[in-house]
Amino acid sequence: MTDITFPIIISSQGALGYFEDESALKCSATAFANGYYHKMIIIDSNCNKYIVTQVKLFDDKKLSLIDMLLNRIVKVSISTELICKMSLSEVKNLIYTVDKRDITAEMRLQIMKSTTIESVVKIIKDKFY
Repeated sequence: MTDITFPIIISSQGALGYFEDESALKCSATAFANGYYHKMIIIDSNCNKYIVTQVKLFDDKKLSLIDMLLNRIVKVSISTELICKMSLSEVKNLIYTVDKRDITAEMRLQIMKSTTIESVVKIIKDKFY
């Protein structure tokens, strides 16, 4: 994985997410099979924007039929490519356009008033934890 600084905000399949650290890189077996991480956008704590270029099960394990049937949580490892350095304003705009369903008016106002990436990350973190 590229030099990503955690915590991160993720955008996948039209929804936002938050990962505290690398140990959070996991999902259900079904989500993995359906490409949850495919072309995921990552915004790290330094406003760097990455795209996931490759995802595989952690330690090169194989997805088993039992994993799929029980829809187990699987740990993944990802490869990323740095797309660009974003301004705080660009990060805010990305959040607004990605997750219109789950971002409340109050959260939009908090994000709009935020003056640092850390405060934006905290708002997203509070939404998911």
